[in-house]
Formats: sequence, C-alpha cells, structure tokens
Amino acid sequence: MSITEQQIIDLEDEINEILQEDAAKIHFSFHAAYERLNDERNKPPITLSELEDVFKLFIHVHLQAVLGFDEGTTFTIKCNKSALHFPCAIEHEREYGKIWVIQNVVTAMRKEGFKSKDPIILEVN
Repeated sequence: MSITEQQIIDLEDEINEILQEDAAKIHFSFHAAYERLNDERNKPPITLSELEDVFKLFIHVHLQAVLGFDEGTTFTIKCNKSALHFPCAIEHEREYGKIWVIQNVVTAMRKEGFKSKDPIILEVN
C-alpha cells in the first residue's frame, strides 16, 4: 500500500514535535516524499511503520551528532535491517531567535548494497 501525502505530512509533524526542543526539524524533499518512497523499484514497498522506526531510532542514536553538522553537510542514513537508505543534507534556518538545524531528506530507497557518495554514513541498526 502506498504512503499517502497526508501520511508524510503527519510523519514530518510527529518527528518535528520530537525535535522541537533541540531546535531541529526534518523535511522530506518533493523527490523523496512523492517520487521515491512509493517507487516500484523499492521491493518490498517502503511502509510507513518502517519510516517511523528508522527515523525515531536515528533521532535516538544520531541526533546529537547531526546537531553539530555545518550547513551543507551531506550524509546518508542507512538501515541495515531493512536496506533503506536516506541521503540527507543539512540546512540552517534562523527561527525564534536561534539557529535551527534542518535535516533535508533528499531521496529515499530500498536497495541492498547501496554505495553512497557521502563520506558520512549514519547506521541505525
């Protein structure tokens, strides 16, 4: 079953609520959310529960490291269990008088043996 636009919006909102106290946000690019999450090349299809699990574990394990990344830093979130990969880029934004760290999810894919060009790979399991 495909992940709907509303489910992506709700997931972003849920994750951003968790990240708010750390002045951080996550944003799925149009390409990631609407062109790649439901792409037929993802076998089996990516599920909403997988996304929730990967990003909540990512926050638990890697948030402090990501908060220290400079603007423009690129990295890939890699889930060994599900073969999911999420290339990301950091952007800084001033909001409410402080700098917020925005994690832009550039794309998403399920691919065994994916080789990222990013020098930083953050594994979640």
